[in-house]
Amino acid sequence: MLRATSFLLQRYLLGRPTVIAQARDFDLELRVPTRDAAGAGLYRRGMHAPEVADFLVRRLALEPGDLVFDIGASVGWYTLLLAQIAPRGVEIHAFEPDPWARGLLQENLNRNRAEGVTVVDAAVGHRAGEVVLHRYGGRRRRPLRPGRAQQLPVRMIRLDDYCRGQGLARRRVGCLKIGVQGFEFHALQGARRTLARCRTVLTEYNQAQLDEAGVHPASVLDLMVELGFAPAEIRHGRLKPSDRPAIMADLRPRTLVWTRPAAAVRAAAVDPDALAI
Repeated sequence: MLRATSFLLQRYLLGRPTVIAQARDFDLELRVPTRDAAGAGLYRRGMHAPEVADFLVRRLALEPGDLVFDIGASVGWYTLLLAQIAPRGVEIHAFEPDPWARGLLQENLNRNRAEGVTVVDAAVGHRAGEVVLHRYGGRRRRPLRPGRAQQLPVRMIRLDDYCRGQGLARRRVGCLKIGVQGFEFHALQGARRTLARCRTVLTEYNQAQLDEAGVHPASVLDLMVELGFAPAEIRHGRLKPSDRPAIMADLRPRTLVWTRPAAAVRAAAVDPDALAI
């Protein structure tokens, strides 16, 4: 109650655009926007999406040498959690096209002394080029969406192209988390080769946002199944397998966890030009 009252005072009485949130359960401190639901939750409760956070901390198995991608990193909540659980040798790449959110992301990484994180100033999609990102009152940031909003030209890249350009195309991917407010299908389309090397994928799934983006809600499901993944939802700290009809029948926004048998994950190819040490 005190935290909620303090938040309201700082947002509405003092007019502060950001506040410092203490996520004590995870030993993290973040500067978060006051006009964002995730930021408000972090300040009030020290937590955002508790079931997803618990799954990542307790059950996501990352290995030294893995790559991790956080697509739509925003101010860095998931990036920081992933950096905290990652063993030495894991590289995290956090993509955030909004310069304001990216500034908070970089501040939060510095504030928590997070290592092994590369911040990328780009949206991730199905093609490369420049797109227009629309910011709605500092809260919702969607590329290509019409309407009254602050318009920002941003760079869009394909994840497969990024991996090839950075020399990462042969590396194992331990986890890919994506939350881009309805444009998940487009981002996943540009990441097919990367997904072939990936063990675990977390996608935000919101049928209303997919509709707004002009994407049929089944498209994400069908693409991931085509790539060999099976969907599940987090229930009481465990993964509960689901299927297309059950997911389509439930209109609530949620996070889907996609996994597949280890044998189905394509092993990272050996680089013939690499020097043996």
